[in-house]
Amino acid sequence: MTKLDRDFYLGDTVTVARELLGCRLVHIAEGRRSEVIITETEAYCGVTDKACHSYGGRYTNRTKTMYCKGGCAYVYFIYGMYSCFNVVTQAEGEPCAVLIRGGIPSGDRDILSQRRYGLPYSELSPYRLKHIADGPGKLCIALGIERTLNGED
Repeated sequence: MTKLDRDFYLGDTVTVARELLGCRLVHIAEGRRSEVIITETEAYCGVTDKACHSYGGRYTNRTKTMYCKGGCAYVYFIYGMYSCFNVVTQAEGEPCAVLIRGGIPSGDRDILSQRRYGLPYSELSPYRLKHIADGPGKLCIALGIERTLNGED
């Protein structure tokens, strides 16, 4: 497994979103490695994209990370309870990002399961197995991704 280099993230946002599908997202927290295989992404293409946080050139404490160089983590809080993980794309000053919407467990599944449900992976019901990381908030819970990672490489 090879880590993607910065040049990968400097490319076109839609292309990066497509090429991230099937890649592993790895996070080491609390001394434990957890990972998922990315199954769903969503591209946000900057100041002209009405769905993008930076639409119209919006620059706030929340969005300033989007203006960093490609490869930085953009992690924000929604609904007063969930974190969402994005990776910034394109050159510095071009506020684009790819939201990682979902993934399937890979590697040590127990850590994902413990974070998400407080149970070992082997004890999960079929419903829980299917939904362990199938949404952006669920994915962040399972991987232990928090807003403290906002702006990290």
